[in-house]
Amino acid sequence: MPVTLRELDAGDADAFWQLRLRGFADEPASFGSSYEEASQRPLADVARELRSEGLSPDDFVLGAFAGDALVAITGLRRERRLKRSHRAELWGMHVAREHRRQGIGRTVLLGVLERAQRIAGLEQVLLTVMAANPAAIALYASAGFTRYGFAPKAMRLDGRWFDEELMRLELR
Repeated sequence: MPVTLRELDAGDADAFWQLRLRGFADEPASFGSSYEEASQRPLADVARELRSEGLSPDDFVLGAFAGDALVAITGLRRERRLKRSHRAELWGMHVAREHRRQGIGRTVLLGVLERAQRIAGLEQVLLTVMAANPAAIALYASAGFTRYGFAPKAMRLDGRWFDEELMRLELR
């Protein structure tokens, strides 16, 4: 089934939050947030962040829809400090498990990067990815991201340490 991409807004808050929570629950080693902490967050806070007053004009969350179902998400958050405003962070990338290996993750990633290219003054997109996730690292590398750092023991879960890869993409 073909997917359509669009920026999410407050009306998508419930679907966005359910998919995000599902990612935290299904893939706890892939996210810095935990399901236990995030599930306590009021939906009204999530909706506010998806409305324009919750984001700067250059911040957005992109969703991929298969029919009416939201099946993939990711966001872009631009640095607000003037001296760092040439950078943005790609965050929250998640594709529902049953929709993986269909190119949806790549479609969402390229959609975010295409929009990032149009943001005046934005020159770099940064991200962190768990070092033990070679599929995600390969996806980002295929879009032109390169490693610029490594954070050992960046996260601890159930007594195990997880390292992070730091990746960047030059837009200009």
